[in-house]
Amino acid sequence: MGMVIAVVLLLSSCSWPWDSPKAAPAPGPEVTVEFRDAGPQLKAEVELQEPTQEMRDVVPAGFTVRDVASLTMAEGSFPASGAVVTFNLPEPLAAEHAAMIAHWDDEDAVWEPVPTELSADRKTLTASVEHFSLWGWIEDAAKVVGDGLQTGSEYAYNGIGRVMGEKTDPPECDGDIPTWADPVFSKDNMNAPVLWCAGTDPKNPDVLVVKLALNRGTAASITTAIKPAWAYSDLWEDMTPKTWLQMAAQTNAATNQLGDTYLVQPLGEYHFGFHRAELMDFWYGHQTDPLIQVDSTLTYTLAGLMYQAVEGKAAGNMAGVFIMASLLECGGGIVGAGQERSVGDAFGALASCLDERKDAIAVATAKGLNLSPGADWDKAVAAGKNIGRIIRVAGIWYTAAKIGFTAASYVGDLGLEPILRQVIFSPASDELKRYVAARKPQLKTFSDAEMGVSFEHPAEWTVQKPTDPRIKTGAKVLDASGREMAEINFKTAFDFQPCPPMPYQLLDSTPVTIPGMDTSAAPTTIKTELLDIGAQSSYWPDKKPIRLGVTVYSGPGQPAGTTMACNVTGFIVHDGKYGFFWSNHGFDTVQDAKAFVATKEYGQIKSMLATLRFL
Repeated sequence: MGMVIAVVLLLSSCSWPWDSPKAAPAPGPEVTVEFRDAGPQLKAEVELQEPTQEMRDVVPAGFTVRDVASLTMAEGSFPASGAVVTFNLPEPLAAEHAAMIAHWDDEDAVWEPVPTELSADRKTLTASVEHFSLWGWIEDAAKVVGDGLQTGSEYAYNGIGRVMGEKTDPPECDGDIPTWADPVFSKDNMNAPVLWCAGTDPKNPDVLVVKLALNRGTAASITTAIKPAWAYSDLWEDMTPKTWLQMAAQTNAATNQLGDTYLVQPLGEYHFGFHRAELMDFWYGHQTDPLIQVDSTLTYTLAGLMYQAVEGKAAGNMAGVFIMASLLECGGGIVGAGQERSVGDAFGALASCLDERKDAIAVATAKGLNLSPGADWDKAVAAGKNIGRIIRVAGIWYTAAKIGFTAASYVGDLGLEPILRQVIFSPASDELKRYVAARKPQLKTFSDAEMGVSFEHPAEWTVQKPTDPRIKTGAKVLDASGREMAEINFKTAFDFQPCPPMPYQLLDSTPVTIPGMDTSAAPTTIKTELLDIGAQSSYWPDKKPIRLGVTVYSGPGQPAGTTMACNVTGFIVHDGKYGFFWSNHGFDTVQDAKAFVATKEYGQIKSMLATLRFL
């Protein structure tokens, strides 16, 4: 059985002598059809058509519908083995451009591209088809910019699915920045990746309002250092904006690798309100840390593509919840992927999961909309399946076009100053003075004539003397819950037992001035030391192998490396007495011990040790 090549019918126009001269239309392609297993009675009819405006509108930006052919059977029935369609272009496709053949789905008004081969001379596009209907060839007008980076489809970092260079307007805030606040952020930079403003909540003068507009065509994550008093996003309609953590809980997602961050859509806005007291408490320990940070990774690049695919077809809660549910369900493989990974490859990896899990994602979307099974539930599931289909079709375009640019080039902001994507909170001068005065710690003084020492400790802590009357010296400092915070003892001699060498790290050594201290051996310091005591942990009540000690030293202390840490006569020698004033804590791991150094409790302990005085 030989192949039958269809007759090619090209549209032509007539002219009359009295017509005004017109430029000849650009030559169209020659479209041919071959049947894979053709019988003698199979013949195709091809009719070229002008693409409609709707056909032009639904392709992603940068793609252009060039020609459309209506394929029908002139003789016989379309065979189960399919057919091969070829568009023979009148001119070679430009070297930096790509192209593909696609089917027009008239019912859903979408193009569905199929794998397409481009000949070596770049004049022939060939694809296998499983049915006849409207088929077109679509060009991807890729561009080479900058140092030769191929961005493809005009998806420059300023716009995914938009004309390159399109940006948004800055947000507008009510009133002035509160008199108690002096936030730091980028102002009056219309090319910045994020545009900001700050103001006061009209309903509450003790709430700072920060608004941001994403000035890029990609989606992004927003991280807030503290929980806002309220949040608003123009992505959502009648729902409170959700973080990925909240959405994972609401949709019963098995995993969430995107943390407790918000999703902001391309060119979208987010508004936050923050309470004055919570801002001041945050500032107290994080003066240079951002209150708000905006970032865009490969995951959010794909989220932006998904949003662009459904924009105009679905919006608000449905679009936002569906995108979040999809990436919670299928994004695990791309979260944390290198910035150099191709966007086309990443979407290709995502697309198979979106197809396989489409029903589960549609159900998760209904859950995310706070719906219960019923009429609205069924409607939401059906709408979710429709959105999913639109996104999967769009994903085929991004994958088929072999878009090779990366998230790093896409966003284009990784080399910019971080402050362009951040807001750092700072209090006004008067507010700082008020706050510091209010936070001044309340202290009590402990004195002991037997030991000949005194020190100050937080008012909520207590000092416990030995209950055994035979023990004359020593005391323990306990916190409000009764945990031991420190121990102090001074007497004429100590009986320290030797112990084996143990791994040792000096984490910090802070010079202190203690009046009357003998500094002939070494300057007085408070040292933070780490010991891995291994089997010796059985001697400690908590049985923890990693010991973190915070200790006052009037000598040089222990050398680095392994050390005989137990057979010392005392950390402090003063006026013929030996003594120590130290705090010791046990941990399971070195990481846990080092994390303790960043706590408020650690700071309180160091401050207390520094108040040691001799009577």
